[in-house]
Amino acid sequence: MKMKFRKYAVEDREALVDTLLSNCPKYFIESDKADFLDFLDNYADENYLVTEIEDKVVGCGGHYTKGVSNGIAWVIV
Repeated sequence: MKMKFRKYAVEDREALVDTLLSNCPKYFIESDKADFLDFLDNYADENYLVTEIEDKVVGCGGHYTKGVSNGIAWVIV
């Protein structure tokens, strides 16, 4: 299986929410969904990537730079 990375697109939103929820409660809690949706709708940019295997979305993650701050954003597999 070959893993592929590409820029996030709005069409990925539902699959990424499903991926987040599949990681509850071990890594996330269900109430994280609202924050994740806010991030996808308002902050995801060209630095936020989606991971696919055989054309199926299986994860996401990215980084950001805001002023002097840098960070990792919503890494989910």
